[in-house]
Amino acid sequence: MNTRGALLTWDISRLAEPARALATFAGANELVGLLSKGVVEQSHLNRLVSDHLLRDPRLAPPVDLMGAGRLLPRYQAVPFLLREAEERDFLDWCRDSSKKLAIRLVTGGSGRGKTRLMIELVGKLRDGALVAPGLTRSNWVAGFLATDLLERLGGMHPRYEVPFGARGDLFIVLDYAENKRREVTALLKAALAAHDAGRGDRVRIVLIARHNAEVFQDLMRQESEFAGRGLIQMHVDPLAPVPEPQNFYAAACEAFSVADDARAYPDKINADFGLLSIAAMLAATTGDAPPSNQTAILEDALSHERRYWIAAARAKGLPEALDEAVLEGIAAVTLFGLQGAIPDITAAAELLAALPRLADQDMNTRLKIAKIAAELYPHPAGHVEGVALDLLGDQAATSILTARLEAVTGLRSEQVTDAQLVSAFTRAGWMAARDGDTVRPLLGALCDRFGERALRAIFDVAPNVGHQLGDLAADWALASKEFTVSADLVFGLPERTVALRKLAAVLTRKALEASSGATTEMRAALTNDLAYRLSAIGQREAALEATHEALALYRDLAEARPETFTPDLAGSLNNLANGLSDLGQREAALETAQEAVAICRDLAEARPEAFTPNLAMSLNNLANILSDLGQHEAALEAAQEAVALYRDLAEARPEAFTPDLAISLNNLANRLSNLGQREAALETAQEAVAIRRDLAEARPEAFTPDLAISLNNLANRLSNLGQREAALEAAQEAVAIRATSPRPGRRPSPRT
Repeated sequence: MNTRGALLTWDISRLAEPARALATFAGANELVGLLSKGVVEQSHLNRLVSDHLLRDPRLAPPVDLMGAGRLLPRYQAVPFLLREAEERDFLDWCRDSSKKLAIRLVTGGSGRGKTRLMIELVGKLRDGALVAPGLTRSNWVAGFLATDLLERLGGMHPRYEVPFGARGDLFIVLDYAENKRREVTALLKAALAAHDAGRGDRVRIVLIARHNAEVFQDLMRQESEFAGRGLIQMHVDPLAPVPEPQNFYAAACEAFSVADDARAYPDKINADFGLLSIAAMLAATTGDAPPSNQTAILEDALSHERRYWIAAARAKGLPEALDEAVLEGIAAVTLFGLQGAIPDITAAAELLAALPRLADQDMNTRLKIAKIAAELYPHPAGHVEGVALDLLGDQAATSILTARLEAVTGLRSEQVTDAQLVSAFTRAGWMAARDGDTVRPLLGALCDRFGERALRAIFDVAPNVGHQLGDLAADWALASKEFTVSADLVFGLPERTVALRKLAAVLTRKALEASSGATTEMRAALTNDLAYRLSAIGQREAALEATHEALALYRDLAEARPETFTPDLAGSLNNLANGLSDLGQREAALETAQEAVAICRDLAEARPEAFTPNLAMSLNNLANILSDLGQHEAALEAAQEAVALYRDLAEARPEAFTPDLAISLNNLANRLSNLGQREAALETAQEAVAIRRDLAEARPEAFTPDLAISLNNLANRLSNLGQREAALEAAQEAVAIRATSPRPGRRPSPRT
């Protein structure tokens, strides 16, 4: 057997039983029969991948499809024009033979045309219609990854390796990747395993996301398999608006046979693919030029969609008395049904039973409403998503349910699944990024109804969609008098986060306010956490006050149980020293830092393997504070001791302590410079840059901002020695990095 088929050698019998799960998919029956009998040849595996696991996203619309369902990207109703630059870029990327495996993140807001761009590229790869050298029809197996189908291969592990057994070059697209961390992780790990084993040909993976999300940064930071590979382009500019929007709009009007006198270009809207397509469809429907602003276009289009819903209800025998229930039902399905959260019509009917107007209706009535949503906005896997166009779907869910908030606050919460809640807050988050005030009432009603479940869903979603969702949730939590925050909820927040930092501060304060009957240990932990959360949102005075309170609690705990709580006392002292220094209270900061060092020194002498890192960190803090007070010799001595400790720690455990060594070297360079030891300062700064450059190459999202700090420091050291050109080069690199790499909030640590 040749090496390209090597994947077939790993117990292919595992494909037989799980393959029976594919039988419900149209066109898979013959293949499933072969697989189930264990007759697995390379051609069968190729068919499984090319026909089913990597789906051709292009479909012909049902002949009787009406309304916005025609605009679903898979139907390609509007010509895809004027994206030649993006297409050429991707073709060059595919053609590049220097990398067998490469991965891209494509971002952009709702309606920007990301999915349609990938549909066009997949189509060209599958059809062999590309003119770029090296790309032929026989080479490429391309499509959108059917994660739902992979998940049904239960019993086979690792199931995500199956696509990489196909012969030929692979082009794999995963849409809504920001909400599919588990699937993204499994896919990338399988791709790396196949790559490292030398299996297959070129592999290109495209992750489509609405936001350059924290989830991807966390993924790269936490999954060690991805570090240092140079495979994942994390800093991809968002897809630009449509170039030459008037020409694109004219082509869209032509596609919908818009009358000549209704083709006026709506010049006050964003030049987005989706919005311009909706405007052209609206002009065709009404016979008039569309409104000139986005909200009016979406509301007018939604008004026509509602007419289709009601007409379909009549056709199914539903009485006029249920019209409001139909509107609420389809809006609810749209809100709760993203990305397979409502897998089929039966599940949609079960969700509809949660609505007050439909709770007492029979199953047949709810099924009819579910079928309206499924038939007007069909999904190839049978999912029920409601108004699946992102922009119009956001408008439908928000507009209809905001006008009927009692439908949300009256939901039977036990009938709404966690996946459906994630869907709801994903839509709310997309809307919040565009118009927070509009979605605020709906988000508040959801939080009122689902309480802690809502917030846990927001914890999952906000890093994927942007800080606006977290900020709105923080406003709700702050205003809510009835909602009680548990410590478990607070401790479930991610430690490093931009999107949730305001919400984290509000929830931590509320949890602390509700903790009067809790143990001293719990109140100390919450107070310490509050200090960090307040610092992350810039409330330094309040953070300092909380740090003082945490320190007092830890002093009591350490006095009663020194073996358990003395390390926490030292950590609290370090935090207080940093807080005092930041507010200019340097003498008090010095006294506090010296106490922290003394405690950590005792701890490290007793248990060096456990507490030497604490001592090194405390010495770094002490060196900075001594320098701020002009005690440069003492500062240098503390900094040198910290570097010596971190060198030993980094030699023993480089993955854990090399970043700390870079911090301490950066500080030591500053201390040396303060004493006029410029050559030694330059040498130390160069070492810090070299270390951080390696770290940033391996984990750019985590360490690139730190590299900018060290480059800036290096520029200063070079300038002090008169090496102006080299200094300018380092400074320019630092500025370029800072322009693209914001730093998330983090726990107090030695200044760098």
